[in-house]
Amino acid sequence: MRRLRPVPILLMAFATAFGTHVLAQEVAPGANVDSLLNYAKTRNPEYAAMQAEAEASGERITPAGALPDPKFRTELRDITRFGEQNATLSPSRVGSTRYLLMQDIPWFGKRDLRREIAELEAEGAKGRAMGSWADVAGRIKVNFAQLYYVHRNEQLTREILDLMTRLEKVAQVRYAGGLAAQQDVIRAQVEQTNMRNELIALETEQHHLHARLNALLARPSNAPLQEPAQLRKLPAPAALDYATLEERMRTRNPQLFADESKIKAAEKTRDLTYKNRYPDFTLGVSPIQYQNSIKEWELMVEFNIPLQQASRRAQERESESMLNAARARKEATTNQVSSELAEALAGIEAARRTENLLANSLLPQAELTFKAALAGYETGKVDFATLLDAQRQIPDASGRNRTSFRGRSMNKGAGLTIGVIAVAVAAGGGYWLGGRGGASHGDAAPVTSAPAEPAKKEKKLLFYRNPMGLPDTSPVPKKDPMGMDYIAVYEGEQDDDPASANQIKISTEKVQKLGVRTEAAQLRILDKVVRAAGRIEPDERRIYAISPKFEGYVERLHVNVTGQPVSKGQPLFEVYSPELVSAQREYAIAAQGVESLKEAGGQARDGMKQLADSSLLRLKNWDISEEQVKALAKSGEARRTLTFRSPVAGIVTEKKALQGMRFMPGEALYQVADLSAVWVVADVFEQDIGQVKTGAKAKVRINAYPDKVFEGTITYVYPTLKAETRTVPVRVELPNPGQLLKPAMFAQVELPVGAKGEVVTVPTSAVIDSGTRRIVLVQAKEGRFEPREVKLGQRSDNHVEVLEGVKNGEPVVVAANFLIDAESNLKAAVGGFGHASHGSQPKPESAKSAAVGHQAEGTVEGFDTKAGLLTLNHGPVASLKWPGMTMEFQVATPALLSGLKPGATVAFEFVERKPGEWVVTSIKPMAGKVAANPHAGH
Repeated sequence: MRRLRPVPILLMAFATAFGTHVLAQEVAPGANVDSLLNYAKTRNPEYAAMQAEAEASGERITPAGALPDPKFRTELRDITRFGEQNATLSPSRVGSTRYLLMQDIPWFGKRDLRREIAELEAEGAKGRAMGSWADVAGRIKVNFAQLYYVHRNEQLTREILDLMTRLEKVAQVRYAGGLAAQQDVIRAQVEQTNMRNELIALETEQHHLHARLNALLARPSNAPLQEPAQLRKLPAPAALDYATLEERMRTRNPQLFADESKIKAAEKTRDLTYKNRYPDFTLGVSPIQYQNSIKEWELMVEFNIPLQQASRRAQERESESMLNAARARKEATTNQVSSELAEALAGIEAARRTENLLANSLLPQAELTFKAALAGYETGKVDFATLLDAQRQIPDASGRNRTSFRGRSMNKGAGLTIGVIAVAVAAGGGYWLGGRGGASHGDAAPVTSAPAEPAKKEKKLLFYRNPMGLPDTSPVPKKDPMGMDYIAVYEGEQDDDPASANQIKISTEKVQKLGVRTEAAQLRILDKVVRAAGRIEPDERRIYAISPKFEGYVERLHVNVTGQPVSKGQPLFEVYSPELVSAQREYAIAAQGVESLKEAGGQARDGMKQLADSSLLRLKNWDISEEQVKALAKSGEARRTLTFRSPVAGIVTEKKALQGMRFMPGEALYQVADLSAVWVVADVFEQDIGQVKTGAKAKVRINAYPDKVFEGTITYVYPTLKAETRTVPVRVELPNPGQLLKPAMFAQVELPVGAKGEVVTVPTSAVIDSGTRRIVLVQAKEGRFEPREVKLGQRSDNHVEVLEGVKNGEPVVVAANFLIDAESNLKAAVGGFGHASHGSQPKPESAKSAAVGHQAEGTVEGFDTKAGLLTLNHGPVASLKWPGMTMEFQVATPALLSGLKPGATVAFEFVERKPGEWVVTSIKPMAGKVAANPHAGH
């Protein structure tokens, strides 16, 4: 039996976070999310600590801008009156008494800067405090949503348990009447047991959620909570617009506000650091008393001399670095919160659609299925297993594609994200995200708000244009055949100037948001290189074959797969050979003979020694190691098998050995390649080979690592030419640390061959390469960009030569050009450049009387006689320079649709009756003819 699983955390958190309904009366904690928030607002220690820190920061403002306490000093001079009396501390009896009052005064502006820094730090502390509250509130909302769905699960499980009890009674009645098997009753009882076990799990999960919420409320973990009431509904989709929410997030997010305060404080700190170039003052006044009267007054001015330039400049650099760090930190926070906002909105939309599908389709179907199965079971037409399956579909339909909360934990950052987005979407404000206004739902706090922007005058909507730049407009919103929304065109956005028909118009605000950056095309010298395709090959000098020099059998494999990395000396395989065993025994006997003839005559001893040396040489010729020979000589026992080891660290590129196979002398059983260095063999065309020199450096790029450039050395130009490709192989050797380069990888090789004179160049980032053409966006004037097709020449790492399309000095877009492309789809200029003015711009109303007819052929995709609409998949229209496409037309009269069938091939004529309104005036079937392929040439 499956339990009801709650919807994703994100959906439920938003369901608790949004809505305008507020309970009229205060209820005990737990009945609704507001009661939990209100309780936590005054008791949560984490938020209380951040508030206390904010208050402490506020108390630092006054001392920061105040003068330091004055200093007073008393000097008693000549206390012995030139030795005429004993020392005394009485001012009337000493030679003179000097009283000195001094006040330190910072240089002009320093006190104000210190006070402003303290104020900004206090603002930042307030922002962090409210960020802490947003995090706590988000965690409370998520846990409340979890508790709500667990409670719903429990209720549904109890209902299912009650249903299973009734089904058991039905089964017992049928079993008693001989209409059902005993197994049906037992299965019903088993299902009830499963339900009771599920209830235990749900109760445990409720206890866990109660403990989490009580921890956030600073209550004992076992303190009771009210049962959760219904969740609030999600806001309308219009309230979840990403652009609007992102704008609110940027101005009201507490973390961004705190980061902005840090930036401003860092700026003031930098200014204060530069103020240290100027000296601080100390002013003093000193009356001098002789006997019992003041007879002299002195005035004192003291100031420090800022001579320690190295220390001061280090402090200035430190302040600049701290300012840059604060700006970077805010940018990182902005990117993170924007990403989380996009993910959250996508999750909400998916959850909303899933809920609609479940509520309006799956759940009603499951209920009908169960009722039909129950009726069939009672009449004996359906067995009990089918009835149980139908019953399970109801909770499945209620919780299909939902995520269980069991075992799921809520991290601290997630609460802040949900809280931030919740505030951004909350209707009518009332949540803190940068405002000093009042609070709502216990979520607000005083923080500086951004000034409201003046209302902008709404522009008149003219029409909707095709998103792909095609000559197709509509007076009402619609989608193109690929499902893309048509783009609204407002008054003032249309250009009647023919010279700007090819240009992309983007507002100055949008240009700034996209981060558009331009750079002038310049004359520069590019290093000339020869580019060639190549492939990675192993260094032939680093390939080793392991071949036994005797006949035998493979006894054991230590390395049993091709491609396995091995270290030098690692065992590869063991072999058994009767010849090897015999040779070992012969050597052992000879070695023992030498030892036994140690005291014998020289001839006998020398003969035995020669025999032992010959036996040893035979073993060494068979690649027996020195260690094995010594062990054999010491023990006198022949080893049955011989272990072959890898001669080098590398990769096993070939393995022919099989367990138990027989091999012959010289048969290569393994091949090991050392890939610490590899070759790249590049195929250089015949006309370029004369410029390639050995010893020169070469750059190699691999498709698998597009961001890496490998450098090697040209070591050899092959003496042969491949007749079929008219290319000469050139070998480049390059190191391969980490063995990133694999044999047979495809490589792009750049071989330097010198440079030519100055040429017109643009940065490589300025070129949009579609695969069939290369385009550069040239800035015509502020907010206007003209796409131009260019012909490119030689390249360097960062620049490319422009042979045609751009002149020296013209500004081209080098950053965000792909975003401009996506923003406007190049207004069809990318697709047709010079043809954009043909039909792509709505014609003036006066053109209605002089409509020009256009002829084409196509296939009927569909039509609506009542609406007078006809969808055609037509071929190219030469008079408009349109490519083939699927397009919806209006018909001059519904009678033209009479007799048409989908799939029919027709010839038709149409006119543009109003801007963007294309009307078919005549249409004729073309029997036996196939329409032109609308996508030909694309």
